[in-house]
Order: sequence, then structure tokens, then C-alpha cells
Amino acid sequence: MNYYIDSKRYINEEKQKYLNQGIFINDLRGYDGSEKNSIAFIASIEPSVFVNHVGSIMTKENIFEVSPNIGGFDMKVVDFEAFSANNVEVYSIIDL
Repeated sequence: MNYYIDSKRYINEEKQKYLNQGIFINDLRGYDGSEKNSIAFIASIEPSVFVNHVGSIMTKENIFEVSPNIGGFDMKVVDFEAFSANNVEVYSIIDL
């Protein structure tokens, strides 16, 4: 699946507008790198992130229907590193 990363935080109304056009938007949670000798990176894909939000990810498919959840059950958290290793980043919404 192709995916596009945007630094913007989309509100629910904006997410719905894109969904009506066939584009799913989820939030990216960053690991803050607060531990000694660590660096900041994108840690997970989630439906909505308030703390450590680092951007948004757009896809033409529902990520949570095609990727395994980290926590199982209905937590709806996908590991970004695993997701990005198996999918293709594009640099324009047009290329989704």
C-alpha cells in the first residue's frame, strides 16, 4: 500500500472530508527520545493522538484492516517501523 506522511494535525471534520474522497487519515505518535542515548522517531500509527503527535499518515486503504495491531484486540495501534518496511512512501497525495 502507498502512504503519504504530512506534518499537519487533522481535526475530525477534515479527516471525514478526506474519507469521503476515499483517503484514510490516521495520526503518528512519536517516541520522544527522552531516555538517555536515544533519538526521536515515529513509533506508532493510531486513529487519534494528542500527546507526542508528530504528523499524519494518509492511505487509500484502512491501515487497521490490513496491518496487525501491536496490542491485539481493538487497540488500533500499528507499529510504524513494521508498516513502513512493508509499504511504499509517496511524496504527494496524488500518488496514493
